[in-house]
Amino acid sequence: MPAKKTAAVATLNCSICKAEVTAENYAAHIQAEHSTTVPQPRHNVQQKDGTFVGRTEDAGGPILGAKFWKPGTSVRGVVLNSFRTENGDCYVIKLSEPLEVDRRLTAPALERIDILEKVSIGALKGFGMALQACGIPSARLLAGDSVTITCTGLSPTRKGNEQINFEIIAAREKF
Repeated sequence: MPAKKTAAVATLNCSICKAEVTAENYAAHIQAEHSTTVPQPRHNVQQKDGTFVGRTEDAGGPILGAKFWKPGTSVRGVVLNSFRTENGDCYVIKLSEPLEVDRRLTAPALERIDILEKVSIGALKGFGMALQACGIPSARLLAGDSVTITCTGLSPTRKGNEQINFEIIAAREKF
């Protein structure tokens, strides 16, 4: 009796955790093990009884701090809202495309890699300077602004840390 031939199953290593998975299960593995559920914004939504509901988790995203930005790093999306921190204003941006981020480089810092659809940006001196250089009224982004934010380089400071330099391209619909 002839020996049975078994089909070779193609395996891949996950680009995030290096686990061995089959080609058929790769997408399911990424979704199950590495993606985060982004809550849908519920703020400013009037309920049937006339109340409004808002959750902190809906109003922001992980902050892309100084450690995240390297020359050439760029994010693009639409401003959802803004909030104040002790270091300045941050803008919540719904990204045009999901972004794989090492969460050790964000605030809050976490020991994992996530695929993010929404992030917060701001409270960096170079970011504020680039906003001023854009000529945007009051050097403030507004909800609905389309933005592309790119790190253009680093400059030394007197404090000993480097300033992150940015180019900001913002588009705002005229009303």
